Amino acid sequence: MADSWDLDRGPSPEQSGGKHQGPLVVYPIDRSTTTPLTATCPTDVMRNTLGVGPCQYILACEGLASQGDPTPNSVMGWVEKQFEQNKQQKAADDIQERLAQMTRHVADARSRIERYHQFAAQVRKTLAGKQGSDQFHVTLDDLERCAAAGLSPASAPERARQLASEVTALIASGNALPACQRLGHELRAIGAVQDRALAKCRMMVRCLQALGRTVAASQPPDAALAEEVQRLAQQMLQNK
Repeated sequence: MADSWDLDRGPSPEQSGGKHQGPLVVYPIDRSTTTPLTATCPTDVMRNTLGVGPCQYILACEGLASQGDPTPNSVMGWVEKQFEQNKQQKAADDIQERLAQMTRHVADARSRIERYHQFAAQVRKTLAGKQGSDQFHVTLDDLERCAAAGLSPASAPERARQLASEVTALIASGNALPACQRLGHELRAIGAVQDRALAKCRMMVRCLQALGRTVAASQPPDAALAEEVQRLAQQMLQNK
C-alpha cells in the first residue's frame, strides 16, 4: 500500500509527521492469492463493517466485483450485454449457469435475513420478564422491521427463480433485449431489497451490542442481562 501512495491521497503519513492532513481517497483494493493473511485490505474493512453481501453489492455496482460475483446486479449486467450483442444463443450455457448462481445467492441472502429475524426472537426470549429489559425493545423492534422488509414475498427466492426462468426462455427469441432488461430490473430490485435489509439488520445488531455495553457499564443492577445481550449480539455478528 505504501508503494502505491499517490497525489490523489496527498502526502503520506510519513511525509506529514505521522498525522494525515487534508482529504483522503481510499481505493477499494481487494486481496489476491499473494496477499499475506496478516494484511488488511480496504475491502476487508468494508466486509467486516457492512457484511459480505452488502459489500459485494456495492463493489458490483461500481464495477469492481470479482468475475464470479453472483449478485442480481452483476449477473444481469453480464446477461443483458449478451443480449445487446446478440450473443445470447452462443452463450446460452453460461447464461443459465450464471442465473443458477444468482438464484442460489438470493436464497442464501434470504436465509441470512431469516437468521436475523430468529435472532431477534431469541433475544426477546432472553429478555422476557427480566428487570432492565425494556431499554432493548426499541432496537429489537427496528431489527424485526428491517428483517421483515427483506422477507417480503416480492423478494422471495421463488420469485427470483421464476424471473430467471423467463430470462432463459428469451435466449431463443430475437430482439429480446427490452424484455431481458425489464426482467433484469425486477431481479435487481430483489437484490437491492435483500442487501438493504442485510445492511440494516447488521447495523441494528451492532446497535444492540453497543447498547448492552453502555447499560453494563452505567447500570450495575442490569449488568448481567446487558452482558448476555452483548454476547448474543457478538455471536450473531460472527455468523456471517
